[in-house]
Amino acid sequence: MSLSESLAVARGKVRDGISAVENLDQLLGSRRVGPRQLPHAILGVQEGCVALLDALTELEGEMAVHLQGDAEGIASVASILAHASGLVRELADTLKGREKAAIDARERLRLEAIVHRIAVELDTVMRLTDLLSASATSRSTAIDLGDVLAERRPPSRTLTPVLAMVELRAPALVGDARIVLELLEFAVATVVRAGVEAPRIVADRGPGELLIITITVSPGRAGATATKADANPKTTRILDVSLRPELPCQGAVVRAAARRAGIKYEVAEGGRSVTISL
Repeated sequence: MSLSESLAVARGKVRDGISAVENLDQLLGSRRVGPRQLPHAILGVQEGCVALLDALTELEGEMAVHLQGDAEGIASVASILAHASGLVRELADTLKGREKAAIDARERLRLEAIVHRIAVELDTVMRLTDLLSASATSRSTAIDLGDVLAERRPPSRTLTPVLAMVELRAPALVGDARIVLELLEFAVATVVRAGVEAPRIVADRGPGELLIITITVSPGRAGATATKADANPKTTRILDVSLRPELPCQGAVVRAAARRAGIKYEVAEGGRSVTISL
């Protein structure tokens, strides 16, 4: 089995385990699922926690081989996967004993809040490891950023939505569309968490014909929020991003992924501005 194949297998095992947690999150939030139906689902996730911990350990080993020679990348992914293992242990402890009897409404709400938080954070871990894996095998092609944004899948509606205005002064670029989109989403989330309520993305040419993408506050719109009605379809787009909680070492993983893809990713002091150069 090749390195890329073994890494794909390890990622698949982790993804399967996280999917089971996300499924339990959906069951807890569905009022069509009665309290007597939940213990069986909880038991399945409990048993799956052991396999998921093993899968995370396997993925860490595969990522270390995949990132050989990149000390920062290896350290950042080890930290993010250690955080994921801690979440899985927390989940296992939370579910312990709850597979034996029906759950009342108050306990169900409390359990739903915990499982939802863990599911969201584990999904973010998967996105980060996928981004770092993809960056090593990125395929640069000539693309139009406007077309890429138009064809992008809508984000999850279970998370806090954020709208960012996108001004395409120079939409053409050479790069990997998947990686550019992921970096944009993480950048928007970074500036919003730093207090920017109306983020704007500007794509323009810089020195040496580099494409410079700047994510920062919209001039003259402090305290305002972008709306789709604000966008001029000839020159602008709206990027709809789901705001996720920031994980430990998340920034280091994103920077490592950008660096491996040949992209410069810079966060200004205070986090209110991010610059992506490619």
